[in-house]
Amino acid sequence: MSASQILPRAFPRFERIFRPPQLIRRITPIAGLPRITIRLRPCHSYGRPVTDVSMGSNHIRYQTCEPVLRLTTDAPLSYIVQETTFPLTARSP
Repeated sequence: MSASQILPRAFPRFERIFRPPQLIRRITPIAGLPRITIRLRPCHSYGRPVTDVSMGSNHIRYQTCEPVLRLTTDAPLSYIVQETTFPLTARSP
């Protein structure tokens, strides 16, 4: 993985360069066809679950918390929201 792939994106905002915090996790199968479950349960205000969840074309937005959290992925969104186990296939470069 090169440095350009892990550095946060930056763009101008309010006459400054804005760099939103990001966490990037890449899951790649080493051998075979492993089955995985992606479980994401963000909380806010000392452990309250996020209840306002919306899905876009390739992201899930958790709106109850501040700041709003966004998961961008190429995995099936419904599998993540429903915590469904699915096979992890190799992604083409």
